[in-house]
Amino acid sequence: MKDLSNLEVTDYFRILWNRRWYFLILFVLMSVGSAIYAVRAPDVYKSQARIRVDTTISSEEFMRTGAGSLVDERINAVREQLQSRAFLERMIESLQMYGFGTNPNFVMESAVSAARRQIGIERTSDKTFTVSFVANNPQFAQMVTRQLTNELIQSSSRDKVNTVRGVDQFVDAQLAEAEKDVKAQEERLTQFKLAHQGELPEQESAITSAIASLNNQYNMVENSIQQVQADQRNLDFQYRENQRANEERMKLLQALAPGTSVPVSGGERRPTPDELELAKKKEELGHARTKYTESHPDVVRLNKDVQRLEQQVRSAQAAERPDATAPSSSDETTTAGADGGTVGRSQGETTIDNIYRFRTNDNRTKLEKYEKEKRDIQAQIRLYTSKLTMAPAVAQQLTGIQRELDKALSKYKGLESQKIKTDLGVAAETDRKNDTYQVTDEANLPVNAEYPNRMQIVLMGVGGGFILGIGAAFARELLDSTISSEEEAKKLLNLPVLVALPLTVKKTDGPSKNQAAA
Repeated sequence: MKDLSNLEVTDYFRILWNRRWYFLILFVLMSVGSAIYAVRAPDVYKSQARIRVDTTISSEEFMRTGAGSLVDERINAVREQLQSRAFLERMIESLQMYGFGTNPNFVMESAVSAARRQIGIERTSDKTFTVSFVANNPQFAQMVTRQLTNELIQSSSRDKVNTVRGVDQFVDAQLAEAEKDVKAQEERLTQFKLAHQGELPEQESAITSAIASLNNQYNMVENSIQQVQADQRNLDFQYRENQRANEERMKLLQALAPGTSVPVSGGERRPTPDELELAKKKEELGHARTKYTESHPDVVRLNKDVQRLEQQVRSAQAAERPDATAPSSSDETTTAGADGGTVGRSQGETTIDNIYRFRTNDNRTKLEKYEKEKRDIQAQIRLYTSKLTMAPAVAQQLTGIQRELDKALSKYKGLESQKIKTDLGVAAETDRKNDTYQVTDEANLPVNAEYPNRMQIVLMGVGGGFILGIGAAFARELLDSTISSEEEAKKLLNLPVLVALPLTVKKTDGPSKNQAAA
């Protein structure tokens, strides 16, 4: 294989001249073939319609949630629809393209593939795009393009209306489920609050205040109990003191002079307090007279007291008798002799005993009532304390329920907002004034063929033949292992050339390969 890396300009021309037949054959074949193809290639016509994407209110603006250009989305949707098999099959059947219904060898798969190649969609500006169809017949190309645009707009509008209505129905169903969930969570929250009344976090301050109030009531009841107990102790002390005083007075009565009598009715009785007081005052008067004169203030005071008490005793004794003037046959007297005889006692109860018993019973009743109040208050304090203890656990459960309710409410509000959007979307899609696609340029009737460009094909064939011819010539030279000239021999062998034999060609022979000898 020869080395063609160090060639000069003259070497390139020499190689082309030596291999001129390779160059000429490929050049002529490519040029003639492209010319024949340009002449025989059928004309292909292209009809196109321009469509504007309307940016007025549409369902996507109400229902879309992502970012991006609506125009791009719609053009991509149109492109996908034009390339869909269902759409192309419907077009082929309606227009009876590619021999549908007439050609027994018709294959739908091949027809769909051909239609995809012949249909084109290109974006021309921010809001417009073109739909085109190529065919050998300009009228057929125009008809198919017009049908494509009409079917595209109708199908797109119909599909969008069905889509937004389907979305609207889906949102309706989801909204109804969300509403049920919200009601269920609200009912759950209500039942929980009713079951834990008094244990809720917002009631903690009220419980604390209630416990403080109950403690105050407890202290008040405790003070009342202590007061009643103190009253009872005072009453017991006074009663014992009265008994002791009565005993002392009885002793004084027993020490009185003989002949002093205490009338009784119906048997023996105890002396009245006035009688005991009278005996006491007389005793004090006797002691005072031994010390003072009759004009002394103490003696005068005691005389008045004795007279007053004697009058009270006589009045009391007169009231006890049935006949105030004459004593009854059943009346008896009891004489207190100097020898210490006993004083008669009544079979009934005295006023002091009755008062003591009444007040004791009253105090007992009060103590029972206060003790019951005390137990009730303690029970309420224990109840509120237990509720206060349960408040953290209840608060945790309530937080979980409230969190579920908030989640349900958030979902419901989101769906409610989405429902408004879908309703507006349905209204926008069903309004004919709000069509998304508007045909600005109807499908044209092509006059000049879109393809082929015959001159361009011929020029491309000539240029391709020229390049291929040069490539073939140099490839043949590269693959030739012979030495064709004296200069080439000097370069390859690096030796002086002594003699060169010319190539002899017979006239009867055709062109042959060059041969060289070193």
